[in-house]
Amino acid sequence: SLHDALPIYGFCGVSSSFMKNTMDPMFQQAAAQGQSVFVSAGDQGAAGITLNSSGTACVVNNTRSVNEMSADPNVTSVGGTQFTPAYVGGNDQGYATEKVWNDGSGATGGGASQVFAKPAYQKGSGVPNDGVRDVPDIALIASPNFPGVFWADDVGGSAQMSCCIGGTSLSAPVWAGFSTVIGQMAGNRLGNLNQIIYPLANTSYATAGFHDVTTGNNNYNGVSGFTAGPGYDQASGWGRSE
Repeated sequence: SLHDALPIYGFCGVSSSFMKNTMDPMFQQAAAQGQSVFVSAGDQGAAGITLNSSGTACVVNNTRSVNEMSADPNVTSVGGTQFTPAYVGGNDQGYATEKVWNDGSGATGGGASQVFAKPAYQKGSGVPNDGVRDVPDIALIASPNFPGVFWADDVGGSAQMSCCIGGTSLSAPVWAGFSTVIGQMAGNRLGNLNQIIYPLANTSYATAGFHDVTTGNNNYNGVSGFTAGPGYDQASGWGRSE
């Protein structure tokens, strides 16, 4: 079922009590039902978004903040990467080293939650000893430029391929698709995928399909962000995992 994995994006201007008392119970229920929820880390780097002074729209923040929906302990926060494909005979072949998405079109969200405490599973090399939930957990292709992703859409009743899309609103649903296939192969629902990601990263990082992202940062809008490095970091999480 496609409902085994759900991609979600985010919003701004909500209270911590709303996140804890309204959103979190729904995510808890999803995890208890074996559903995996993936939320975009955001496209405004370490700045994130905030509600404008008139309360009418989300705008880029001027201080560090995160997509608190993605910081809920019962969801997997998905950041973004970029890379230059390795072409052989005009075809993209093999794995090309990725770096943190930050290409002028936007940058991956990441940082420390101001709402949620650090869950027991969030530990390992590089995880800050800050007592709060850190995001993202993992990352995936997000740049609309390096290399960008074609997409199919209905245009006036006709199918059309367009180029190019990106953002963590791309990487989150792609990961939801991955987990659906993994769940089908495993023969059961996976639930909160962080309960799988972190133990794997701590015990079998080199052999469990992780591609460590160690270059780039999520500085944005004049806000100093976080730099990628070995292991976990607040720009790419554990990197790309597949």
